[in-house]
Parts: sequence; C-alpha cells; structure tokens
Amino acid sequence: MAEPQKLAFPERGGPAAKPLPRFQIAALCICNCAHFYAVCSLFSYGGIMSADMGWAVDRDHAGNIAGFLQSANVLGRIPTSFIWGCFAERWGLRAGLAMAMSSLMVGGLIFGFCVDATVPVAAP
Repeated sequence: MAEPQKLAFPERGGPAAKPLPRFQIAALCICNCAHFYAVCSLFSYGGIMSADMGWAVDRDHAGNIAGFLQSANVLGRIPTSFIWGCFAERWGLRAGLAMAMSSLMVGGLIFGFCVDATVPVAAP
C-alpha cells in the first residue's frame, strides 16, 4: 500500500515563505461584502418586483418567483466555484479574482436591466 503524500509547508520566515497579499485580500473582502449586500437586498424587493414585472399573478403569489431568484444564485455558485478555482490555479489568483469580480459586476448589471423572467435566473 502506498504511503500518503505529505504536504510540504515552508518554515515561518524561511526562504520559500511568501508574504500574505494583504491588499488583494482586502479588495476581495470589500467586493464580497458589496456582492452579498446586493444579493441579500433582493429579499426586500424580490416579491414586489416579481409582481410588478408580471412574473407573478399578484403580490400574494410572488413568493415562489422571489424564492427561486435567490435559489438560482446559490445554484449558480455551486458549479462555478469549481471552475473559478481551476481558473485561479491555472492563471493565478490575481487573474482569477479580477475575472470573478468582473463576472459578478456583469451579472449584476444584467439583473438590473432585465425585463424577462428568465434573464434574472441566468444573471447571478
């Protein structure tokens, strides 16, 4: 039976240790906070928006559509998180972060200007 491969961790302060990219981590945290605020704000107006845009019969029946908008966001993140991880591993963390944040921005703009009921499900 083969022995499991051990991960080599560089000693603290050793020649292989790299400093933590604090600016990139701070930028990621700020972008993540802004994105989660935009996603969570959907709870306050999702039902009314669904009824006003004609996606639901009236405001009393808009809960299913509003809930599906939120779940579409999560269902979209599950398969794409693996893809973004592979992208970042191949082309670097900075390129992965830039592409992920750019795609979030484009998705937010598409969602903001949508008029069809299928577009907001695909946008997040």
